[in-house]
Amino acid sequence: MARTIGPCAPLWRSFIDEVNERRLSVLEIGARTGMQDPLRRHFPNAGEYTGLDINEGPGVDLVGDVHELSSLVQGRRFGAIHSTSVFEHLALPWVAAIECMKVLEVGGVMFQHFPFGWPEHEAVDAWRFSRQSFEFLFPRAFGAEIEAVGADHPLHMHMVEPPPGQERFHENLTYAYFGALIRKTHEVDLSAFKWPLSPADILGGRRY
Repeated sequence: MARTIGPCAPLWRSFIDEVNERRLSVLEIGARTGMQDPLRRHFPNAGEYTGLDINEGPGVDLVGDVHELSSLVQGRRFGAIHSTSVFEHLALPWVAAIECMKVLEVGGVMFQHFPFGWPEHEAVDAWRFSRQSFEFLFPRAFGAEIEAVGADHPLHMHMVEPPPGQERFHENLTYAYFGALIRKTHEVDLSAFKWPLSPADILGGRRY
């Protein structure tokens, strides 16, 4: 497995530096900013910057579902892809991971940042991810190499009423977020990887 380092900030900084130095084209997944500071400001030298989101809004260049990413971009490839606190809201995050690999160039890089110890939020909040999740979402079988995994915001979980034998549960250290720097090392035919259900089948009419 990839080495785990301290905070995710050095991985994010490395991602930013590589994008600007190589003038890579960038895809941001979940780009609608609202009151947040737009992340695209970190990439002044990007060859091109595309913000994707399921909803229209500030920072969004392309409206669509990441589960259908390769169809949305119609053959375009990106040198870099990043998302922060998005995959926990997806009906089928493993499908989204495959779609990211389809549109990432060989030699391209991704920064993915997922919550682990965090309260439920937003209308759809379905998943939490550990440090090992990256190797299953982005395996070598998909042409991915996980270069490093980071952990953010150490915390202790507290049970309001711990069951017998778990009185010291709160002493266990964990993290609010895990992030990873992932590189596409070679092309793989991913057409064989199919999931029989669509997000609409899973959500049953609910919206993100």
